[in-house]
Order: sequence, then structure tokens, then C-alpha cells
Amino acid sequence: MKQILFIALLIAGLSACKSTQKISSKAETTIMYVAGQQVACMGVAPQSCYLVKTDENNAWEFFYSPIDGFEFEQGYRYKLEVAQLKIENPPADASSIKYKLVKVLTKEEDIINPQALYDIWGVVWMNGRDISPATVSQTMELNTAKMSVLGQAGCNNYRGGFKFTDKTNGIEFTPLASTKMYCPNMKYEDEFMKTIASVDSFYRYNQTLIFFSQGKMVLQLRRID
Repeated sequence: MKQILFIALLIAGLSACKSTQKISSKAETTIMYVAGQQVACMGVAPQSCYLVKTDENNAWEFFYSPIDGFEFEQGYRYKLEVAQLKIENPPADASSIKYKLVKVLTKEEDIINPQALYDIWGVVWMNGRDISPATVSQTMELNTAKMSVLGQAGCNNYRGGFKFTDKTNGIEFTPLASTKMYCPNMKYEDEFMKTIASVDSFYRYNQTLIFFSQGKMVLQLRRID
């Protein structure tokens, strides 16, 4: 008898949980542009986010929620029609909106204009961790007219060249020359130089430049004003 009572209470509890996440039948639709790369972001915990905007003239913004029915393929930019469904009584720290794909309007290769690299950049993230300029200064000045690169690897300066490849947003750096001073943070400098040598593609959004190696993000840089 106690076992039957326990099962009944369990079923009632599960039904109550489901009712707290009831989705309203009323839905609004919107147009979303989704960039061809997902990026690391911080929600309740570290996660990957879409880059999304609702107007082509706007800046890209992190989008933390999944889009039901949307099969994202890296390297392709999308224009989507998306339904926004209101969740009644959502759990704490959860979104009150559920997003569902209505239709893929366009899908095309997300090719970045190589001229977008022409600038001076500062490293803010490398191989899974944030890099503080107060700890080590690492910069990169990319000149697409001369196809040259120079900057600081830590306390040593470096310079060299690069070329674009046939891969979508493909790039390769030639062997880089650097000064030979001994620095307190040589481990960061050595890692930075090895990481640059492994780079095979890039992506830029807003004021951020990302480098990849075999599909894995290895460097993130911010434009220096």
C-alpha cells in the first residue's frame, strides 16, 4: 500500500513539474540572422552561443538559447524565421521564451572580407583561458596591403608574413622572426608563437577577431583603438 501511495505521489509531482513549463499557444515570429560561427560565452555556466541580429545593419549579439528544429552548420550564415513561444512559470534562471524554427529563408557560406583583418589587435583569450594585458601584452598588427604581421609576443617583438588559402576564411602565417630578450612570462610568449603557427582560418565579428586551428578556436583578439 505504501509503495502504491509513493508511486501516486511521484506521478503527481512529475505532472506538477511539467505544468510549470507550460508553453503558451500564442506565438510571435521574427527574422533572425545567424553568423557562421558559434562562440564561447558565459550564461549560467560557460557555453557556446550563436551570434544573432534581427537587422543586418546591427552589431552581432550573443544568443544564449537553443532554437528548436534548427540544424546549425558551421561556416554558413542563415536568415531564419523564428517563432517565439512564451513559457508560463519558467524555472528560476531559465528563459521565459522558447524559440522554434519556422523556416530557413537563406543559407550561404559566411565568407569574411580579408580586408576586415587590416587593423591592430590585442589578444584577450588563448587556448581556453582569458589573457589579461596586465599580465602579458600580446598584440598583432595585420597589414593586408603588404601581407605582413608584426606585434608583441610578450616582451619580445615579432614580425613576418601571412597568406590567404583556398579554405573558406583560410589563412596561414609564415615562420615569424622575433627578438631574443628573456622575459618573465616566456611560457605565454612561447605558447603564443606556437599557436600562431598552427592557425589555418579566421573569423571576424564586430570588434573581435578569432583564429582557428583544425576547426578549434585557439586565439581571440579585440581591436585596439
